Amino acid sequence: MANSPLVSWAPNAEDVVLWRALGHRTPGYFVDVGACHPVDDSITKLFSLEGWRGINIEPQPYLVEMLHADRPNDVNLGVGIGDEPGELELFVVEQDQQRTTFSPSLAQGYREQGRWVTTRTVPVMTLNQILAQHPLPRIDFLKIDAEGFEDKVIAGIDLQLHRPTVILAEQGTHQHYEFPATLEAAGYLPMVFDGVNRFFLAEEAADEIGDRLSYPACALDHWVPREVHRLQQHIADMERSESWRIGQAIVRPARKVRDLMSARRHRGETSTS
Repeated sequence: MANSPLVSWAPNAEDVVLWRALGHRTPGYFVDVGACHPVDDSITKLFSLEGWRGINIEPQPYLVEMLHADRPNDVNLGVGIGDEPGELELFVVEQDQQRTTFSPSLAQGYREQGRWVTTRTVPVMTLNQILAQHPLPRIDFLKIDAEGFEDKVIAGIDLQLHRPTVILAEQGTHQHYEFPATLEAAGYLPMVFDGVNRFFLAEEAADEIGDRLSYPACALDHWVPREVHRLQQHIADMERSESWRIGQAIVRPARKVRDLMSARRHRGETSTS
C-alpha cells in the first residue's frame, strides 16, 4: 500500500483518517454499529482488506447476509443496539435504506417529506452485552452510524471497561446530541469534525496519535475514492488487452505521418513568409 494510493471505500473518506491514525497497528480490531453494506460506502472495508477483524452490527437481514458473505472471519450480528436489551420498532426508509432508524421522530420527519417508511420489530442488545459475548483483544476504533440513535448506543457501553482508542460517531444537524458530553466525561477528546462525523480520541492515546486525528482526509494522505480507483483499473486492464495493443500498433504510425506532414507544412509556411 505504501507505493500506491490508498483506496477509500467510505462515503466521506472517514477510513482514510482512521487509517492515518491507526494503520500502524495492523492487524487491528474494530466494532461497527450500523455496518450497512459490507462494500458500498463502508468505513471498515479498507481495514478488512488489510487483515483487520471486527464485529459488524446491522439490523437489516439482507445486509447481514451480505456481511456474512463478504466478512466470514468477522462476527456479524443482525440486531439493533441501544441502552438496554429488549425489542424496538425499526423504521425502514424504503427509498433510501441508509436512513433506516430506531428514532420515531426522524421516521416521522421522513414521512412528512413523503418518504415511504415501513416498520418491523427487531431484537436490541447493548454493546456491553455484545462485547461480553464476543470479546476482542482490544478495540482500535468504534464506529457508530445509528441515524439519530447514537446517544442510546453510547449509553449502553461501559467506557472504562471497554476502551476504544477512537470513537467515530455521526453527529448530524437534525437534533441535539448528548453523546459528545458523555464521551468527554469518560475521558475522550473531541478531535476533527468532517461535516458529518466527529472523531473522539481516548485521552491516554493523545501523545501517540493525537496529531493524526487533527484534520480531515487531504492530498497528503495520498488517497483516491473507490470510484476513481475502479476507473483507473479499467483503463489499465484495457491497455493490457490485445485489442488495445493492435489498435496502438495501427495508430502510432498514423500519428507519426500526421506529425511529419504538420512539420513540413510549418517549414513551408515559414520559408514563404
